[in-house]
Amino acid sequence: MTTHSMISSSLPSSQCLPKSPTCRLRLRCHQHGAQPRRNLRRAPLSPAFAATGTAAILRVPESSTTWDKKSLDLGPQGIMFLMIDSTESAIDIVSFCRFLPIGIRGSAHSVVQASDYDIDEGYLGSYQEEMLIMSQVESVEGVKNVGEISAVDGIDCIQMGSLDLSASLGYLWDPGNGNVRQLMREAEAKILKRRSGGGFGMGTYLSGFAMLYDDPGNLNSQVTWVLHGV
Repeated sequence: MTTHSMISSSLPSSQCLPKSPTCRLRLRCHQHGAQPRRNLRRAPLSPAFAATGTAAILRVPESSTTWDKKSLDLGPQGIMFLMIDSTESAIDIVSFCRFLPIGIRGSAHSVVQASDYDIDEGYLGSYQEEMLIMSQVESVEGVKNVGEISAVDGIDCIQMGSLDLSASLGYLWDPGNGNVRQLMREAEAKILKRRSGGGFGMGTYLSGFAMLYDDPGNLNSQVTWVLHGV
């Protein structure tokens, strides 16, 4: 399996990073950082993203229909939701990304950037296939249910959140703790097992933040690694 990297940043300067042969995705984070929320309207559509041949992924500050609508109307190629810890919450975020009647996303496709203001006549026929939905699992409860979460129809990628996971285990200042890393390995094993088992979930990818304590030589080739804080 080919390994792809994804650059994550809350800084506008991340849009100006040069093209990389291994970087296929650029994650613009609106969960953390001091940037004003008004920057959301121009975050994922910088010409710099297109110029580098990478897809724009937007991480929203909360998993809600309000943030989802505003984000998807901008036309990113993917969206990441945080703190998903059950199949119910996974089903909810998929519904946020689907127009009625198969979801609850409000339809204003003819007047938003995502459809090039209705110039893209094929938008409604292709928006589902062209949208990457990422679910961030970052709690003990989420790890417990991660196999079932990855099997939810519409979930394309599970992003493991090691920092909040370590905090939920009581190791706020020690994300490299052996107990945390063991739980991470258990979660990854559940997802990869589901990928090889057939049925829903077999197409779900696994993504994780590359941390300082990770040995580059041991990075699993079946994981999309995120270079965070660039």
